[in-house]
Amino acid sequence: MKGLKKFISTILCAILAFTAIPLSAFAAEPQEKSRFTEGIFTYEIVDGSAAIVGCDTSFSGEMTVPETLGGYDVTRLSTAFENCAGITSVTISKNVNRIQYDSFKGCKNIVRFNVVEENGYFKTDEHGVLYTRNMEILYCFPAGSGIENYTVPDGVIKIYADFDGCDKLKTITIPESVEYIKENFSNCPNLTDIYFGGIEHRWKGMNGGLRGISENINVHCREMTVAEKIEYKMHALGAQLGPFMFFGFYFVIGIPYIPVALLLAFLQDLGLIHIKPY
Repeated sequence: MKGLKKFISTILCAILAFTAIPLSAFAAEPQEKSRFTEGIFTYEIVDGSAAIVGCDTSFSGEMTVPETLGGYDVTRLSTAFENCAGITSVTISKNVNRIQYDSFKGCKNIVRFNVVEENGYFKTDEHGVLYTRNMEILYCFPAGSGIENYTVPDGVIKIYADFDGCDKLKTITIPESVEYIKENFSNCPNLTDIYFGGIEHRWKGMNGGLRGISENINVHCREMTVAEKIEYKMHALGAQLGPFMFFGFYFVIGIPYIPVALLLAFLQDLGLIHIKPY
């Protein structure tokens, strides 16, 4: 009996001792990212590669992103050169595959970007404007390039570029293919005209759109075709009435386009097509 009591006492003591230990002792400690410095660069190790997160702002001249830091491939630029106003050009090395859109914010004297041939993720046009390799995203615009009139190539889908400090830019032409704009051109003192290849409804629907743009900037959008005007009115009515009530209104507003209106209504009610919003 004494042995049993001793055994139970031992178990109880063990339980009490265990429960006295705070749960936080068993929780994984959050791992803070360590920052390292090599030359003028500050970097972190992320997923086995180096991400540049800072640079000596006193640097001036031509900047070349190193291929490696601390023995790790440099694959990312994360707010890397913010406010490095002395940089005049930037060469992107072969391992860089990710650039945060504001990595060069405040770098007002960059004349052009360059990308080494071995890099499979980025490229530049003849003006030194930085794009993704497939030319679908405009990443960085060289604020100090002196470009007065710029045309974004057709096929570009997104514009991430920060146009802050583009003092020389007077006009910019944006193709209809663009679906998203990160910045709103509010800090371009000499920008007077924006030419958008799409219609006004699409421009207003994009992030940025007409918001935040100076009253001195004129935005020129393409006129809607007759078909687009009908389509837009159909969409506006459809959003208010629902698809099945929409069927009857196709007939009314479709005159003299009754056959087309009825066909569109029928296909939409079946879910085979969708009248796109603007």
